[in-house]
Amino acid sequence: GKYRAAILMAVLALVFVANHLCTGLEAEIDEAATRQERAVFSDYLVQWARDTAENLQSEFWQLAVQFALLAGFFEFIRVRAYEEDEEDVKQRLMRIEALLNEQRSELR
Repeated sequence: GKYRAAILMAVLALVFVANHLCTGLEAEIDEAATRQERAVFSDYLVQWARDTAENLQSEFWQLAVQFALLAGFFEFIRVRAYEEDEEDVKQRLMRIEALLNEQRSELR
């Protein structure tokens, strides 16, 4: 229904977060094996949370800048279109007034 797109985005976000967690953990296990150590999930979880927060922060700022630029652009277009419409209305009113003045002078 109404929230299908939001639900889809939430599901995709969860899938990508889970994928990032699993693939990152697999890489951590491989790296620990090359160092002949045992991978500790809690240590990896802290690193994963930090990396995820960094990525989300970066994405948030990109989105905020894009939103600000687009909002400014659309405001500019809206104001410009309003000014053009206003000028068009003024021109039409001037033509109507001129026609009315012509008709008034003909009637006299």
